[in-house]
Amino acid sequence: MMWGNRDVRRSAAPAVLALGLALAGCSGSDAPMAAPPPGSASGATTPPAGTQSPAAPSTSESPSPTTESPSPTTVAVPPKKQTGTLKRGGSRTFSGTGAQLIDVQQAGQFGVVVDLDCSRCNGPVMLTEPGRIDHWADQPGPVRGQYVTSIEKDDTHPRLIVSAQGRWRVTVKDWSTSPVRKGKVAGTGSKVFILDSKAKSLTYDFTPAGAGDMFSVRARGDVGQEMRIFGTDEASKGAKIDKIHLPAMMIIHTRGSWSVTPG
Repeated sequence: MMWGNRDVRRSAAPAVLALGLALAGCSGSDAPMAAPPPGSASGATTPPAGTQSPAAPSTSESPSPTTESPSPTTVAVPPKKQTGTLKRGGSRTFSGTGAQLIDVQQAGQFGVVVDLDCSRCNGPVMLTEPGRIDHWADQPGPVRGQYVTSIEKDDTHPRLIVSAQGRWRVTVKDWSTSPVRKGKVAGTGSKVFILDSKAKSLTYDFTPAGAGDMFSVRARGDVGQEMRIFGTDEASKGAKIDKIHLPAMMIIHTRGSWSVTPG
């Protein structure tokens, strides 16, 4: 199984993965998937259209007023800019403070992973691109995470916006250089790695970092394969995902703590 120049072999031929890729913004971005209804688990069903849910019991207390969340917005392109070229199998590192545009030219078509290190930042931290509303990172610091910003056959001209109160470092790299992991993998925050296994299922645990956090996973097989997408918006223990084809590139998007175990 191959992602760019990384060859991970398995004895069984790869099959088409179960679910299609659902990307917001651009087709190759690592956008967080839409959150399932609170309390739902991957694969759960929803009531048929037109079916009314049982009415909630009335209470003597007055309902609390609701506050609408602000609509997501795009970010203005900063005037300060850094540029560089990314070669297949390589990486480029940029560092700075405040808000800057990172303008990268790819020498070829391959997936791109961005490693954001803002571990000494205290205020708001954002990683996005011009015109994007579902930002890869948009949270208080400190932040350390990895994000897929494009896949094969995407635009070969990534333009990243980094905004933070403090010093940050961004490493842009060919995703075929992502680490290969076997067995149980655990971490905190957004990560990208290749899960090397012949298992046909996996289980996961998830502890949210706080209100509104969710666990979003995309498992992408060989070039041309579709993605298997799953996740949850609540704490989970031993949640099982069946009929998954491994090895796969695992693209995990969250602020919380998690583990995934093949089999």
